[in-house]
Amino acid sequence: MQFPGAEYIAIIEQAENEVYDRLECAFGGLMNLPHVAIDEPKWLDAGYKEDRKMQRKLEMAGLDRVTQAGRIRYHEQLREGQGYNDATGWKLRCWMAALRYPFLPAWSRPA
Repeated sequence: MQFPGAEYIAIIEQAENEVYDRLECAFGGLMNLPHVAIDEPKWLDAGYKEDRKMQRKLEMAGLDRVTQAGRIRYHEQLREGQGYNDATGWKLRCWMAALRYPFLPAWSRPA
C-alpha cells in the first residue's frame, strides 16, 4: 500500500540521483575530497594565514593583477618612504600607490 504522494517523491528522488550522477561525471573525485584543515599547526607556523589575509586584502582592493612595472613602483614607494606607516597595512597602501589605484590601471600609460 502506497501513501498519497509517493509517486511524486519517487520522481524527486530520481531527479536528485540524476543530478548527483551528472555532477560526479563532470567533477569526478573532487566531490569526495576531504576538507582542508586550515588551522593545522604547520600551516600557522609557516605564516599561511597571514599570507592569505594579505592576498585577500589585495584581491578586495582590486590589486590581484600585479605587473612587473607595479612591483618596481612598489619598491620605489618603499624606498621613498611614501605610504602611511601606521602599522595597519601601510605596505598595502604602497601597493595601491604604486599601481595608481584607484585613478589609473597599472597596465595603461598616462596620457
